[in-house]
Amino acid sequence: MPVVQNSHRIAVNSSANGVSFSFASYVSPNTYADAGFAPTQGFVFVHGQNRDADEMVNAFKAAVPKAVSAGFISQAGDAVLLAPVFAHAEDTAKQLFPSALTWCGNDWMQGLDSPSAAVSSFDVLTGAFKWLATTYPSIKTFVLVGHSAGGQTVQRYTVVNPSTSSPSRYIIANPSSVAYFTAERPNCTVSSSCTCTAPGYTQCCSSFNEWKYGLDDYTPRFEHAAMTASNHTSVINRYIGRTVHYLYGTADSAGQTNGCESNAQGLGHFDRGQKWWTYLTAHWPSVTSTQTKDNVQGIGHDGVGMLSSTEGVQRLFQS
Repeated sequence: MPVVQNSHRIAVNSSANGVSFSFASYVSPNTYADAGFAPTQGFVFVHGQNRDADEMVNAFKAAVPKAVSAGFISQAGDAVLLAPVFAHAEDTAKQLFPSALTWCGNDWMQGLDSPSAAVSSFDVLTGAFKWLATTYPSIKTFVLVGHSAGGQTVQRYTVVNPSTSSPSRYIIANPSSVAYFTAERPNCTVSSSCTCTAPGYTQCCSSFNEWKYGLDDYTPRFEHAAMTASNHTSVINRYIGRTVHYLYGTADSAGQTNGCESNAQGLGHFDRGQKWWTYLTAHWPSVTSTQTKDNVQGIGHDGVGMLSSTEGVQRLFQS
């Protein structure tokens, strides 16, 4: 958790289901505690697999002046960022903030609990928005943003989040995989002995529709009853009705060896993104009234490049 100019490293306190907790986070700009600071847009950016929330701060800092130039906001002080860190026990964030929650491996990407408390990574996202709303009553729009593994996390939170009011919109950039709503997959080969064999893998991909790749066998405690109900129609319809913007870098071909579950969705990040949008629009045509897909030309697996691109800035700061 290195020092990043024009930001501060803080511990954010929150609670969920009667459990108090704190998590490490960056906050930007560094005037966040000034008495006259009154942002109108509050952002939560979710980092990638390497837990590099500092990159999310840099992406925010690169996007804000472009948003001002484009007229999306009047001044830099109209926006504030929280960039939580889903730390491991050995990370600097834990050394800086000993009481901060930690996670095992990549459990945070699918909403599992911290090993130290009955607190889901999705509780942390909810808590981040609660902190923004309490700290800055001036905020009118709340935006959740994720790149790479953060994009995966945001997409799954979009599925399970029970709130219909916060955040106002979701930005999902270059995720390696998403949670599908049915057992249909664009890259599955079906045979009499196997429901899905994915490119690059010879064994049957029996887990292709389990959470976090689909809605089967949902294990997180967060919203467990709703997500393990026999019918997911209300969950799916809620997702389709949300304001969601997908961003895919045309040069992002990474992730072709991420597992059979991912390859069942497409070969590499960009290909999966195109096929996910095709799937969504084919099954739920009305989704085009609430959600968009932008292909960002020439950008690879680069969070700063994606979120500060022309398309990225527009989706971040415009509804």
